[in-house]
Amino acid sequence: MGIVLASALVISGQAKTNKVVEAYEFRLVDGSGKVLGSLGQNETGAILKLTDANDKVVTALGATNMGATVTLLNPSGYSALLSEGALLLNGPSGHVTISVEKEAGPNISVTDKEGYSSILGRSDLIVPNTGKKEQTPAASLVMVNKDNKVMWSAP
Repeated sequence: MGIVLASALVISGQAKTNKVVEAYEFRLVDGSGKVLGSLGQNETGAILKLTDANDKVVTALGATNMGATVTLLNPSGYSALLSEGALLLNGPSGHVTISVEKEAGPNISVTDKEGYSSILGRSDLIVPNTGKKEQTPAASLVMVNKDNKVMWSAP
């Protein structure tokens, strides 16, 4: 009888519970207590951050009111951002954007650090003579100067 009672107590102690853990932030730490990453929130939603040995964020995955974002960074000034139908690659000499956004895409834009750009695909242009806004087709190439004025385009 004592064995049955003891077994019943052990089995009842293993019953599943539906507990919820709530927190503003969760931190991933190593054996010495150094923070390696965190899951928390910012002004726009939830964010998962991973840090390098120098405590700099190198990877972030976020959920915002405008959608999900993925950011990859390195100490040399290079970064990649995937957000809202666009991939943005940044470096010390400029950036490249690949966009499939409903309004702006599809297009590939290459911009140097001086602000000059080449856009392959759809882009919004302002016709110099009329001032009218015009959208180029996906089969177009446009080159603009740092003042965003068209230097050359085809078709």
